[in-house]
Amino acid sequence: EKLAAEKLAETIRAADSDKQQKQQLQSFQQEYQQQFQAVGARGASALQLMNYQKFYGSLQNAVEVQQQRVSLSDSQSDYARSEWQQCYSEQKNMGKLVERKITEEELEVDKKIQREQDDRQTRKSEY
Repeated sequence: EKLAAEKLAETIRAADSDKQQKQQLQSFQQEYQQQFQAVGARGASALQLMNYQKFYGSLQNAVEVQQQRVSLSDSQSDYARSEWQQCYSEQKNMGKLVERKITEEELEVDKKIQREQDDRQTRKSEY
């Protein structure tokens, strides 16, 4: 269970990191677009427009790739969570089984002691 919990924590950290990177890319993309709009308002050359489109396309591609990474890391986190829940459940069930066995053994010991006491009492009353 401990290994499964560690794996879950690791996948959650990776998913959070991927999401943060995606947000950073989107923020940069938005800032770049705002800067270009400001430049465009002042008049931009054809070369500037071409470079903008090329770089903006690269940014858009990076955001899409990062979204795929986010989806993958979310899936890995879900799988790790499922694995941890299964391990936790198995360990919990094992604990309940052990408790039940201990209780049964204690009950058997109590019954044995009671029989021995009853036998002694019966022998005493016979004499």
